[in-house]
Amino acid sequence: MYSKSFNIKSSSPLRSKNTGLIKQSVLNESTYLILETSPINLRPGAHILYFGPWELEETWSIHALEAVVTSCVHHLFVERQHPESVGSFDASWKASAAAIPGSGKDLIFAWSKDSQPGNQLFRTPNGTGFTLGDQRYLRVEVHFQINRVCSDSMQQVGLHLLYSSIQDTNSKSVMKNLGIAEVAGFFPALPPRVKDATVCFRCQVEHDIEVVGFRNHGHSIATRYETFVVRNSSKLKQQVVNSPVQHRQFFQEASFSLSTSDVILLKCHYDTTKRRFSTVTGPEPKRQEMCNQYLVFYPDAVGQNWGTCSYSKTCKVK
Repeated sequence: MYSKSFNIKSSSPLRSKNTGLIKQSVLNESTYLILETSPINLRPGAHILYFGPWELEETWSIHALEAVVTSCVHHLFVERQHPESVGSFDASWKASAAAIPGSGKDLIFAWSKDSQPGNQLFRTPNGTGFTLGDQRYLRVEVHFQINRVCSDSMQQVGLHLLYSSIQDTNSKSVMKNLGIAEVAGFFPALPPRVKDATVCFRCQVEHDIEVVGFRNHGHSIATRYETFVVRNSSKLKQQVVNSPVQHRQFFQEASFSLSTSDVILLKCHYDTTKRRFSTVTGPEPKRQEMCNQYLVFYPDAVGQNWGTCSYSKTCKVK
């Protein structure tokens, strides 16, 4: 793992001690910001790069994000980082986790190599956006593939942001601030040669929120994810997401409400029939698996955790 940073022009709305290149242009009263790295030489064994963090000179509301990547990029994450965590980087792959209590950062965009072509763009619903500034910094994290083709090769990474400036408190109250809740974690090894092996996570909702989108993430043997909501400690659960995983790992629309004391159940399905080994949690796509679901929601507030999640031995309602 090693770090590299963008060069920031003095006229940029981003402030950083780092060096690199940023291009800007104005589009329909909003600013379209293009961040591009110069070619990066991937050293053997190095696969995670961090860019930023950047402090904004004004408060933004981000309305669209798009990853511009080369074939060797496996994941790209865009994060809001809180001031107390600026400068402290976790060198492990777990650094991409969103909304971990005490981590000082939260996720606002995630792109995966398994996304369908043409689905790198994520546009927020009308009247909503991800707030940057206002005690939140911008950081980009990129995971590259580790193979013979990509090792010691030259790569380039870019990110497009469409944003508007929030000038006063009235604008802040009108624009709904989005957040992303990650339902995920570590789970016991999946046994080989099973047609439908399942993993379940249970989350306790701590604040009333409206969910407007979701994105699933799994590797080569993940088949389908189901999400249920259990209300008021009842024994009835409502299915809110039932989506295939392969080739659909991009943000999709959703519309459902979550109330304080609701419980989310995420059930991930896997087909291990062609494997002769147990499959554990991890980022390596050919031998490991993940059970991740990102829920886009509002309202989001600094220092307010949407809920807590943990692995569950069963997806049955307790």
